[in-house]
Amino acid sequence: DLKVSMAGLDLPVNCDVPADACLIIPPHYAVPKYGKLGDDVKMALIAIASGHHTFIHGGPGTGKDAVVHAFVGMTRCPSAIYQVRPDADIEGWFYTQGFDREGVTWFEGPLLQQLRDGYTTEKGQVVPYRILISDFDRASKAQAESMRLVLDSIGGRVMGPQGKVYPVLEGTTIIVTANSAGGGDETGRCISSNPIDASIMDRFQAGVNFHAMDWRDESEICKAKFPDLVKYDPTILDQVGNATKALRAAIEKDEIYAEFTHRGVCNWLAACQA
Repeated sequence: DLKVSMAGLDLPVNCDVPADACLIIPPHYAVPKYGKLGDDVKMALIAIASGHHTFIHGGPGTGKDAVVHAFVGMTRCPSAIYQVRPDADIEGWFYTQGFDREGVTWFEGPLLQQLRDGYTTEKGQVVPYRILISDFDRASKAQAESMRLVLDSIGGRVMGPQGKVYPVLEGTTIIVTANSAGGGDETGRCISSNPIDASIMDRFQAGVNFHAMDWRDESEICKAKFPDLVKYDPTILDQVGNATKALRAAIEKDEIYAEFTHRGVCNWLAACQA
């Protein structure tokens, strides 16, 4: 009966799933409450909690991966993260091939097992995974195709060794994060983004665009991350906040060509603290 509150939602916690079976909650994480991002995060949490395959896109540093980590960590959902790299062969996520004296040997990969088998608790309960695939818009056409069967609306399936196909465990949820909305980079600032086939995009049941963090949320996170600096100079966040808001407003209006994310803010504060 234990529940956790996130963005005004009371979410059930599966206490039978240990913390080490879940993604790690980011240090000093706080669910955004204000501005457009506060609404974006709530929409994403509703979709993920409902078990919908979800596509989250937005600029760098808007907390796309972090909110998924926080959700699965706080609610104790078995989970795993896979990061797409354009030059990497992701076939090993599903299966690999080896050789021994008897010839060819096939090994099942971790993602295949998670999609098909779920997670079994000590009490024997089988719990479906929440799978996070980061940087999905960096995928090549072949890499993106690997998710076509998994996301199939009739019934998710996953390809195993030698062409064998297995059903995806019911309730398994795929969440992908990306800098672009599937059509490739539109700003020129994330040029590694690739277009994604519309028939694959259509298989996601929810899509959410994450905007920049509101300074009211960001300042509280900065206080938690840099307590000694704020104690030394209580006005530091006012100064940084004014500069941050001005920079982001100029970026949004295309007055300057740049990105200024939460990582950039933290780099400023870390330099001040040093």
